[in-house]
Amino acid sequence: MDSNKKNLSPDPPNKYPPLFIPDKYKAKAEGNCKIPGLNIIDPISFNECLFKFTYVWLDDGLKFWSKPVHINEDYVLLWIWRNKFWIYGYIPTYLINSYMSY
Repeated sequence: MDSNKKNLSPDPPNKYPPLFIPDKYKAKAEGNCKIPGLNIIDPISFNECLFKFTYVWLDDGLKFWSKPVHINEDYVLLWIWRNKFWIYGYIPTYLINSYMSY
């Protein structure tokens, strides 16, 4: 990870994510998915998810709770819940299939 991404890292979330799994079809129905024809999510729409618990579905089938802290056209910086702890990382926006925040 380059130094610009490291500098945007806040402290990890101090709470566990919700215990439920959101409905992916509801996320898509609300437009929280890739823009048809562009194959990327809309960074402006995703801004509403910053610093909120956000469930993310990736194109490869991975899915997880996260807490995004920054987004631009290329990637999302976020805390990812790994069953017992949070890890900090980034995901290219083109890999995100859909998302739902709470």
